[in-house]
Amino acid sequence: ILTVPSSSMLISQPDSSTSFLMFLPPGPIRRPIFSGLIFTVWMRGAYLLISDRGNSRVIEVDPIGNIVWQFPPAGYSGRIPFWQNDDAFFAPDGRHITTNEEFEHTIQVIDRKTDTVSWYYGTPYVAGSGPNLLNRPDDAYMLPDGRIVAADIRNCRVVLINSDMRLTQLGHTG
Repeated sequence: ILTVPSSSMLISQPDSSTSFLMFLPPGPIRRPIFSGLIFTVWMRGAYLLISDRGNSRVIEVDPIGNIVWQFPPAGYSGRIPFWQNDDAFFAPDGRHITTNEEFEHTIQVIDRKTDTVSWYYGTPYVAGSGPNLLNRPDDAYMLPDGRIVAADIRNCRVVLINSDMRLTQLGHTG
């Protein structure tokens, strides 16, 4: 368990097939909402965002474990595939969720109100380092200014991506 700012916690299974980001408001711990052989998550009256790679979906559950939102919705056919998402994070605006799909080589920004991908970066199933290419993106997170920051693992760089598809990087590709 890794604790990120004081009100958040990121939890991953040892096999990295599922990651969680939860926001914990002040207050007493009330009850566990998710139990498994690998870990137990205790909540304090907050919602939990789960990136469920095995089922290629992102779900949000309430404090007692009810699914209150899911992406993709039934019958979804987006502009690009949504398959084996690795991570999911609430954006600072509360409306969007960022995901990265390592094996698809894409980062997607989901609009929770419209249940659509509002923008994405990467060419599905094509790894690379050129324009609109990534190679195993990880931990895609939206900054307050709307840019996405992510590790581009196999390219050995950190990328910053604008919604207009402009990419800047930290580190040297290689």
